[in-house]
Amino acid sequence: MAKLMSLAAVATAFLFLIVVDASVRTTVIIDEDTNQGRGGQGGQGQQQQCEKQIQEQDYLRSCQQFLWEKVQKGGRSYYYNQGRGGGQQSQHFDSCCDDLKQLRSECTCRGLERAIGQMRQDIQQQGQQQEVERWVQQAKQVARDLPGQCGTQPSRCQLQGQQQSAWF
Repeated sequence: MAKLMSLAAVATAFLFLIVVDASVRTTVIIDEDTNQGRGGQGGQGQQQQCEKQIQEQDYLRSCQQFLWEKVQKGGRSYYYNQGRGGGQQSQHFDSCCDDLKQLRSECTCRGLERAIGQMRQDIQQQGQQQEVERWVQQAKQVARDLPGQCGTQPSRCQLQGQQQSAWF
């Protein structure tokens, strides 16, 4: 009977660990009101600093080129299958990662949004209006995970106007 009780206690503890492990999630929330008290660099100040960094990186031009390349290839990825260090790789992927690493972490997602916005303008100027929304959505899907693939923080971006996947 004591063995049965011990086994039941171990099984219960094991189930508890599985449930706890399955429910762990990390969410980064930037409270701009709180950040204003830290050196006066919240809200507008932080946005201005991000805009300055993004402009200095030419609106992440290499990321725009990488995303455009991905959209044109239907989203297929060279580095997913080969690993970042080996196999055929996008010529713009490493440059994009270098640009993302130059940004402060709180500017990464905004930088990608600005890059996609610039890409949208370029597509529209080329007169390809019919395809622009589909291409922009594809670019957002690729850009969402790009920081993590480059080893920067945050590892994933929820970009404005991006449709949520059902598995989130």
